[in-house]
Amino acid sequence: MATEKRSISGRILPIVASGLIRILDRTVRLRWLGSENLDAVQQGGQNFILAFWHGQILMMIRSGFRLPMTAMISQHRDGQMIADTMARFGATAARGSTTRGGSGAVRDMVRAARDGSNLAITPDGPRGPRHVAQPGAIALARASGLPILPAAFVSDRKFVATSWDRFEVPYPFSRGVFWFEAPMKVERSADSDEQERLRYDLEKTLQRMAAAGEEEFESLWLRAQSERPAT
Repeated sequence: MATEKRSISGRILPIVASGLIRILDRTVRLRWLGSENLDAVQQGGQNFILAFWHGQILMMIRSGFRLPMTAMISQHRDGQMIADTMARFGATAARGSTTRGGSGAVRDMVRAARDGSNLAITPDGPRGPRHVAQPGAIALARASGLPILPAAFVSDRKFVATSWDRFEVPYPFSRGVFWFEAPMKVERSADSDEQERLRYDLEKTLQRMAAAGEEEFESLWLRAQSERPAT
């Protein structure tokens, strides 16, 4: 009976989550900052790796990137719900993380990239520490040859969970900004010291974006554009 309940829950929760995302997509006032960075890679026909903190995953699927998109999703039990929710928006999942099933997931992600898919990864996932970038994003960029596009979703009013990632859900009728920084390139020839430098740079960029979203939202809102980026 417990297995059946989990199975029912596993089928219902992605429907609820995807419905919530669609409601928020229609009720939150959305703007895009740095969309020229997203446009540049998309209009140039280049695929990319979208990198953002785990706590911001709910809204990032509506950020304006073009499909196909393959996301690295952990193998723990919450990962299946995330994967099923993303599938309802046309994205696929490579199951694994830096702590479990990582090598297989990286191979799947590289294969997807070669088949023309964009990639998505949460550098601090699946279990933290929060806002600390693990080496996975850099390793994936080096193996795939794709640039990393640091991204964030920030909002002025939101619910923040008590989970390790402080999972964020913007309130309906709040304001939100999708923010893209300049792409980061990881050369295949990058040695361990260079990879660590780039990991640190990615971590500090994403930390800066998250902090600005908390401390300087009004400034970000005024700088952002109201139109969706080209897809």
